[in-house]
Amino acid sequence: MLGQAKARIGKLDAVRGIAAVMVLVGHCGLPFDVDARGFLFWVPIFWDGADAVVMFFLLSGYVLALQLDSPTRPTTTGFLIRRFMRIWPAFAVTLVLAYLVLTGLGLPAGPDTIEHGVSHVPVPDDLLQNFLMMGSPYAIDSPVWSLYVEMRLSIVFPLLFLLASRLNIFYATLISVALSVLGSRLVHWNMPEFLISLAEASRYLCLFVVGAALIRPNNAVAILYGGLFRSAKAAGLIFALLCIVYRFIPMALPAKNYVPWIGVTLLFIYCLYSKAADRMLTRDSMLFFGRISFGLYLVHYPILQVANSYVPKSWLLLLVLPLSALIGWIINTWVEKPMIRLGRKLSPPSTT
Repeated sequence: MLGQAKARIGKLDAVRGIAAVMVLVGHCGLPFDVDARGFLFWVPIFWDGADAVVMFFLLSGYVLALQLDSPTRPTTTGFLIRRFMRIWPAFAVTLVLAYLVLTGLGLPAGPDTIEHGVSHVPVPDDLLQNFLMMGSPYAIDSPVWSLYVEMRLSIVFPLLFLLASRLNIFYATLISVALSVLGSRLVHWNMPEFLISLAEASRYLCLFVVGAALIRPNNAVAILYGGLFRSAKAAGLIFALLCIVYRFIPMALPAKNYVPWIGVTLLFIYCLYSKAADRMLTRDSMLFFGRISFGLYLVHYPILQVANSYVPKSWLLLLVLPLSALIGWIINTWVEKPMIRLGRKLSPPSTT
């Protein structure tokens, strides 16, 4: 059973690669103008970076749960060591490179940081706080906000895994959604910045739990999906896309940040269990972008900020995508893989 779940990792890496490219395209904009008014309001779904990050969190819950469910699972301390070595070294290398380039050229962190009150050329204190995953994650490399979430929830993930593994998937989902709603309410309280940051991370907790609950091969969702006719599966996929499109409806509708989560979750389930998804996601090109997805996600925004200052908008995507892929491959080869191996050496399997 575990072997079957592990066999899915390659195609799920491909999903991560697609999501990373969507984030990049969303930040770059297209090299041509798209009139998304009227009937075409749904067009931005193809570069929907916000929901691509939701997919990252579902994937993390699934993959981390596989690690804790393995016969060679690490101890809790070992799990945290592996998680740290998986995320922090590549994160730190990218921060240093981005900091040196942006300060050397006198460029702010990015145009979308204005709303976060940090649109300035990075200073040493920004670098130090980001190293500690404190302070504003937008000060140097905006997309790293999601890594703040990943690291904070990784610390409590063994507890989340217990919730996902001991309860029926629907009960685990209901409890985790309640905790996420509580977290989303706490961010509006008058609390110290660090506590606000923790509350901000906890609002995504349900995504990790749902991802973790889906590792069991005979879970209720897998059984339900396996019993559906092909037409019902197609209808479910269409419903998932409609939920995601809900974000772009040009009307003041409630829960625009949360209804798409349902769609992304259903899309994730489709990628897990669909044979058609297997065929598409196991292509070499998809697997390549899956392998470099973390590095590509980390480096694309500083590259975009530099390119945005020197080349026309129509050239941004054509320049940033291949350059980010190249540097992402370098980071994967020379930073991620060695650090993952080191993390495994530092965290022997549990003897229990």
